[in-house]
Amino acid sequence: SVEELGLRIQEKSIDIVLDVRRLPEWNNGHIESATHMPLNHLAESALSLDRDARIAVVCAGGYRSSIGTSLLEQLGFRKISNVVGGMTAWSNAKLAVAG
Repeated sequence: SVEELGLRIQEKSIDIVLDVRRLPEWNNGHIESATHMPLNHLAESALSLDRDARIAVVCAGGYRSSIGTSLLEQLGFRKISNVVGGMTAWSNAKLAVAG
């Protein structure tokens, strides 16, 4: 959940928040500590990431992040979580947004 992600960010028990939305969506607001890596470039961009990192994948509502999570698993990442509800749920929970 977005609440759990917020706590994990505070506790520093998540290494990377990966936002897989398109650039215009990212520019309209994102999680401050997030890394932008659009889903359509994720396969090649993920090669720069640590496969042992604890990664949370977020999009607008959860659909693209679930695809991104599956793709990362296929690439050998094992510590991945999909953020249910995405940025819509994050904003609705009144959690901080940058951008």
